Amino acid sequence: MESELDKVIAMNNLEATHRDMWESKGKNRELHELLGLWRKDGTNPDYAAHPWLVLKEMRNRTDWPKYEKSLPALYHNRFSRMDVLLDYILSTAGELRDQTIEWLRKEAYDASNPA
Repeated sequence: MESELDKVIAMNNLEATHRDMWESKGKNRELHELLGLWRKDGTNPDYAAHPWLVLKEMRNRTDWPKYEKSLPALYHNRFSRMDVLLDYILSTAGELRDQTIEWLRKEAYDASNPA
């Protein structure tokens, strides 16, 4: 039989899961909007669960070289290509998505406020 404490803990865990899900959904939407790709039908990808999609979308942009240089790297070769840390790409916590949102915000700010 489940105790009252167990019920409270289960309820708190459920609430935390829902909160995390909605926060992640909001960040996915924000990234998709910043990329100019938001679909009203709700068929937008989950960039936290599939972080390689962030790189796929960013590679289609003209500012890819500048973005690529902002990513953590294993090494630079003589062609200036960077290899992104696997842990960063494979994380499903949304780290790459969140870093990309911040980068896009900064780029938009810098573009609208030239020095």
